Amino acid sequence: MSLPPVLVRDLPVILVLSFEDFQNMQEIVEAARREQLGQQMVGDLLEIAKLTNQPIKQMLLNEKGVFEEAEG
Repeated sequence: MSLPPVLVRDLPVILVLSFEDFQNMQEIVEAARREQLGQQMVGDLLEIAKLTNQPIKQMLLNEKGVFEEAEG
C-alpha cells in the first residue's frame, strides 16, 4: 500500500516512525482487514443460505484455529 506524499509548503515530508509505532499501526490495519473479511464471510454465508434454502450451521473455532460444526 502506498500512501500519498505529505506536503508542507509544497515540499514532500517524510514521516519516520519507531519500530514499535510501526508495529502498532500494522496491528490496527490487520484488525481492520480481519473485521472486513469477517463481515464479507457472514454476508456470503447468508447469501448461500438464501440461495440453497438451508439454515446456517453454528460453527466453533477449535484450538488449532479450524472451524468445526457445533454439536447440539
